[in-house]
Amino acid sequence: MSAGDNRTHELVDDAILKVLDQYPDVFKEPMTLTPVRSLDHAIPLKSGDVPEHVDHLIAVFDTLRDHSLYAKRSKCSFGHPKIEYLGHIINRDGVSTDPAKIKAMLEWPTPKSLKALSGFLGLTGYYRKYVSGYGAICVPLTDLLKNAFNWNEEADIAFKALKTAMSSTPVLILLDFAKEFVVETDASHYVDKWRYYLQFKHFVIRTDHHSLKYLIKQRVTSALQQKGLTKLLGLDYEIQYKKGAESKVADAQKIKESCWL
Repeated sequence: MSAGDNRTHELVDDAILKVLDQYPDVFKEPMTLTPVRSLDHAIPLKSGDVPEHVDHLIAVFDTLRDHSLYAKRSKCSFGHPKIEYLGHIINRDGVSTDPAKIKAMLEWPTPKSLKALSGFLGLTGYYRKYVSGYGAICVPLTDLLKNAFNWNEEADIAFKALKTAMSSTPVLILLDFAKEFVVETDASHYVDKWRYYLQFKHFVIRTDHHSLKYLIKQRVTSALQQKGLTKLLGLDYEIQYKKGAESKVADAQKIKESCWL
């Protein structure tokens, strides 16, 4: 971090500390019985400059105070340039793997039992979305889980290849919700899978199935149609037809699905 970054961070800390000092009651332990909750709820704040961020904090704290809700100070993070969340590091550049967990993978000794191999695959599997072709790399290792454990040269090569892949994982950029999302697929279950990202605004579905363009206007005559329409309910979208020759992304996705899923 440069000197300029340090100074900026100090200014952020000072501005936020002034706000925190105004709301000591929000961070007090409640003296009365609190509602039983099975989950803790995060309150993410929008990015922006320091004054805007302070305004967001004041709005959140006012709301908490008005409804007699409390925040645990030790579990709150304010003005940090990066945070660790569920094994991921999040900063302005995007989301990346936790270096401590990658270090543990690289130092993992050659498995001598099914338990050790399962532990290694469980650890690497958590970051499988960062590694292209993760399933293909793991085949010799996952095969050992199905049969009697017998470490061989093929498994050793896969073990080292997986370590190499994990040591060079990319930074995944964060979604820009200001832009229109375009989903290139021919299966409604992918739209359902990404519903969390798509449900707030209009988006485009591009497909090489011409009949899907008229999905909403069709009579529902099959269980498959009904299932597909149900997953699209409540979403603001338009379906655009794209000729098969132009729909290389969707076709590549279908080939990948048939091979690895």
